[in-house]
Amino acid sequence: MIAPRLYFSLTLLACLLVSALLVSVSSSQRVPDAEFRTSDQQVEVLIDSQWLPLAAVEVDGQRFEVDARLLIEEPDTLPTYADYNQFMQLQKALADAREWRWLGESGQVLPISSRERAVSELSVAFWAQLIGGNLSVLVAISMLAFRRSDFAVRQYAIMGLGIGLASWASASYTTRHVLYAGDWFLWFSRINHLGAVLFGAGLVALFWSYPRRLLPIRILRLFSLSWLLPLAMDFLQLAETPVYTFHMWPAIFTLVALLGAAIQWPATRNDSVDRATLKWLLLSIIGTALIFVGFNTIPLLLTATTLGPQAVTILGFTLGFLMMALGLRRYRLFNLDRWWYQYWLWFLAGVLLVAVDFALISLFSLDRIPALSVSIALVGWLYFPLRDLIWRRLRPRAKDTLNAMLPDVVTELFSASSVEDLHHRWGATLKQSFHPLTLEESSSEKNDGAVRIVDNGLVLQVPSPFDQRGFHLSYCEQGARLFNAQDKALATMLYGLVERAGQAMQAKEEGVMNERERIKRDLHDDLGARLLSLSHAASTDAAQSEARRAVRDLRDILTALEQSPCAAQEALAIWEAEVRERCINNGFDLEWLTPDTVPDGELNARQRHNIGRILRELVSNALRHSGGDEVRVMWGCSEGFLTLEVSDNGSGQCQADTGGRGSLIVTSRAQELGGTAEWSTLEGGCCATLRIPMTRVC
Repeated sequence: MIAPRLYFSLTLLACLLVSALLVSVSSSQRVPDAEFRTSDQQVEVLIDSQWLPLAAVEVDGQRFEVDARLLIEEPDTLPTYADYNQFMQLQKALADAREWRWLGESGQVLPISSRERAVSELSVAFWAQLIGGNLSVLVAISMLAFRRSDFAVRQYAIMGLGIGLASWASASYTTRHVLYAGDWFLWFSRINHLGAVLFGAGLVALFWSYPRRLLPIRILRLFSLSWLLPLAMDFLQLAETPVYTFHMWPAIFTLVALLGAAIQWPATRNDSVDRATLKWLLLSIIGTALIFVGFNTIPLLLTATTLGPQAVTILGFTLGFLMMALGLRRYRLFNLDRWWYQYWLWFLAGVLLVAVDFALISLFSLDRIPALSVSIALVGWLYFPLRDLIWRRLRPRAKDTLNAMLPDVVTELFSASSVEDLHHRWGATLKQSFHPLTLEESSSEKNDGAVRIVDNGLVLQVPSPFDQRGFHLSYCEQGARLFNAQDKALATMLYGLVERAGQAMQAKEEGVMNERERIKRDLHDDLGARLLSLSHAASTDAAQSEARRAVRDLRDILTALEQSPCAAQEALAIWEAEVRERCINNGFDLEWLTPDTVPDGELNARQRHNIGRILRELVSNALRHSGGDEVRVMWGCSEGFLTLEVSDNGSGQCQADTGGRGSLIVTSRAQELGGTAEWSTLEGGCCATLRIPMTRVC
C-alpha cells in the first residue's frame, strides 16, 4: 500500500510536470505580431492604429479563407464536425507553416510579422484554469489516499481528475493568440472532452452511492464507466454535429444525478447528518452543473453559441468541486440549513432572468440590452415578491418564532416553586424549543455556562445554572436537521433567562428565610416563655398536660420554620411515640404498621410538619368521634408516593361526611404537598387515606 504522503507527493510532482508542459507549449510558439478581433462575423486586425478586415491567409502557397471562426474560443461549439475538422486543419497549417501571408478584403498583403510568445503574455484565465485544475486533482487524490476503499471517494477522485484534465486543456488553447501549436490543439480538445465526461460519469455514480447506496455495486461501477460511450461517439464523430455526441451528455449526466439525489432525499429523512451532506453536495455540485447546462449546453442546442467564457464555467466547476470535499468529509455542515433554501431561491432568480431574456430575444426579436432591461423588470416585479412569500412560509424568521415562544417560556420558568422544579422546567423548555429526538441529563466536573455544538451538529450541550448537571439534546427537530449557530444563540439566550429565574427564586427564598427567622425568634422569645411559665403555674394535671402539648406544638412550628431536613425513619419513630401516648391516655389500642423496608430518605421541614399535623388531626378525629376503641395506622411507600391510612373500628361516621373544619385542614395540607386526601366508610369504622409524592423517599 502506498502511504498517503507519497500519494500526495507523486500527485504534486505530476501536477508540476503538467504545468511546466502547458506553460512551455503555450509560450514557445510563433504567433502573429498584431492584435486581432471579430466584428460582424469577420476578423479584423489592427494595422497602424486602424482596424482592417482580414479575408484570407496563405500558408506555404495554400490559401485559407478566414472568418470569425478563426478566433473562436472553443472549436467544439462549431455547428458540425466538418467545420470542426476544417478549423483544426487551418490551425495545424498555421502552426506548422514557415511563413504566413495575411490578405485583406481587396487581396492586398497586410504587413503582419511574427514573434515568439513570451510567458509574461499568458493571460489570467490561463493561470486561473491551470491552478484550478491542479487544486482539483490534488484535493481529489489526497482524499483518495486516506479512503481508498470508499466507492464514493473514488468517484470524487474521478470527478477531480476530470476537472483537472478539462481545466488544463482549456487553459492551453482557449487563451491562445490566434493559433495553437500543431497537433497539440486537437489532442487538448479531446482531453477537454475526456475530462468533461469523466466528471459527469463520476457525478452520476456518486449521487447513486452517497450518502446512501441505492443500487448494487455492479451497476454503480457501470455508471462510473459510462464516460466511455460519449467519448467513443465523439472521437469517432458518429453524428454530424458535436451536439449529439458530446454537448448533450453533460445534461444527461446532470439529470441522472438529479434523479439519484431525488431518491436520496426521502432515504435520508431520518438521518440529519446524511441529509445535511446531501444538501451540501447539491449546493456545491448540482448548482454549478445546472449553471453549465444553462449557460453552455442549452444555448448551444438552441442558438449554436454559449453565454459566457469557458474559463468562467470551468472555474465555477472547480469551486463547486472543492466545496464538495467538505460534504464528503462531513465537516462543519451544521451551518447549512440557514441559507440552503435561500441559495436555491436566488439560483432560480438567475435562471428565470436568463430564460426571460432568451424568450424576449427569440420571440420578439428584441436587442440584448432592451431584452435584459425588460427581464430585470419582470423578475424584480414578479419573482422577488413571490420568492419572499415562499421564504417566509418555508423558513419563518427566528425573531418571529422567538416572539411567539418567549411569553410562555418566561411564565414557565419564573413560576417554578423550587430549584429542582426549575431544573425540570428548564429541560421541558429545551425540549419544546428544539424538539430533539432525545433529551438526556448529563453531568460534568466543569460548568462554565457555555452552550456547545458537538458531533458535527448532532448534539447540543446545554448547561444548568444550578449545579454541574446539564442536558444533551440529540437530533434536532426529531432528526430532520442538525443543530446550527442560530440554535446555539437561542439556547444561550434561554440559558440567560433560566439563570435569572434562579436568581429571582434565590432572592425570594432569602426573603422568606429572613422573615421566618424573625417569626421564629418572636415565637421563641415571647410565646415560648409564656407557655413555659403557664406549664409551671398550672394547678391541675390536665392543665399541665395541655400546656406541655402547647409547648410541643410550638416546638414543631419552630422546627418547620428552621427548614432543616429530617430522616424519614426518625420522623416515623417520633410520630409513633406521640400517637401511642395519646391512644393510651384515651383508652385506645394502637396498631402501627410500617413497610418491611423503612424508607431511608429525608423529609424536609415542610413535609415533616404537614404530615405530622395531618396524622395528629386524623388520630384526633378517631379518638374523639369514632366511638370505637382501636386505631390502626398503616404506612406505605411505592412508585414515588408515600401513603398513610388511619382507620378506626367505630360507628363509620367519617368527619369528611359532616364537612368539618378538620377535614378541610387535612385536605389543604395534603394539597400543599402536591398530594390528595380521601375518606371511605368501612364495615364498623372509617378510613382516611393520604397520598403524597415523595420521589426522594419512595
